[in-house]
Amino acid sequence: MVTLHGALATAGVFRPLKRVIEAQERVWVASLTLNPALAIEDAAIRLGDLVAELPPGVNCHLIGHSLGGIIVRWYVQQVLPAGPEAPTVVQTFSLGAPFGGASVAKWIPLRQGRDLVAQSALLSELARGADRSAIPHCSFVGEDDRTGKGDGLSDIGDRIVVPDCGHNGLLFHPLVGSEVVSRILQSRQGDAAPSEPC
Repeated sequence: MVTLHGALATAGVFRPLKRVIEAQERVWVASLTLNPALAIEDAAIRLGDLVAELPPGVNCHLIGHSLGGIIVRWYVQQVLPAGPEAPTVVQTFSLGAPFGGASVAKWIPLRQGRDLVAQSALLSELARGADRSAIPHCSFVGEDDRTGKGDGLSDIGDRIVVPDCGHNGLLFHPLVGSEVVSRILQSRQGDAAPSEPC
């Protein structure tokens, strides 16, 4: 699994969830800290550089918190190459990603903030391209999260509302950890010769 943090954070925010995930056999977590000045499109390319460095045969799961969830979906919908040489991205997860725009966008610096305004060109393109990607997605949103506009749930895939949970609480909530682990393990079922998961 590769984790990607939100705006004004670092990869360290995923430490609690990383411990839960890595408690599973044959599951490893790589984390990426991004320069906060990177535009979402450039951050997705940087994410792609990391994914491309994973060993061949690894089944990769991507999870992003807040802005990181937007970057993860932009990567699989707009950047991930096709063909036999492409990395094997099995599924994506977002935690509190503001797919409908962020009410706090004006406080996020540079272009990232502009791209997170409700109905921005980038968010609109992300919504339009949702059906172009066959990679499954699961979005989590905290019932008490006030950072996004609308419900913050992606238009694709599974949607889970976590009760009594705020925006950053998603990183620590046991329901999120158990659901992510369950879906990683389910993705192994049916593989005749399962690849090494990531």
